[in-house]
Amino acid sequence: DIKPYNYRLDVIFEDEDLILRPELEAVLKPELDDLEKKISSSQDDYLSQISSINNSEKSFTDKAPLNFKYIGFLINIFPNIKIINCKRNPVDICWSNFKNYFGASLLNFSNDLEDLAQYYNQYESIMKFWKKYFSNNIYDLNYENLVTNSEEEIKNLIKFCELNWDPNCLKHYENKRLIKTVSFNQARKPIYKSAIKSSNMFKKYLDKLVKNLNF
Repeated sequence: DIKPYNYRLDVIFEDEDLILRPELEAVLKPELDDLEKKISSSQDDYLSQISSINNSEKSFTDKAPLNFKYIGFLINIFPNIKIINCKRNPVDICWSNFKNYFGASLLNFSNDLEDLAQYYNQYESIMKFWKKYFSNNIYDLNYENLVTNSEEEIKNLIKFCELNWDPNCLKHYENKRLIKTVSFNQARKPIYKSAIKSSNMFKKYLDKLVKNLNF
């Protein structure tokens, strides 16, 4: 459990890299020296928690929607991790979030179109930062390409994950495992194209969203 610092980190930026001033490095040194132990402990805690949900010996998928914020930390505790960044038309993805109700307080930004736009902008900015340092760990999977050219896109994804190809990868809808996410209904169907540009018919109601998106 890494405690937050209760003092102001006075920093300067140079070429978009964060540089700590010498006096701050001295203040932070005791915490940094202990970081390796905390990372190891975090790995054990995470695996312990996830084992009660998925006991796969070799690989598993954690699709929590806010994982993108913690990519740097996740790569430190799992150096061989594969990050799949699912890309989609910004308006479509924000509309998809808005039309579904997420009870979790961490997702309450999805209940307001302006908040959604700002959150999406932050997501893109954060992903740009992570890709600068961890490009080999991150794979951009374009939703529209996946839908229109499924087999090739899925094979490329499997290759990135360093997994063996299995024809069942094209038959996800035949998997009988329990699904508890909002997308449970879609996951039981073959890949379909009807969600592409799904926001178009509601375009006149989405002005607040569109004008606040930077991407």
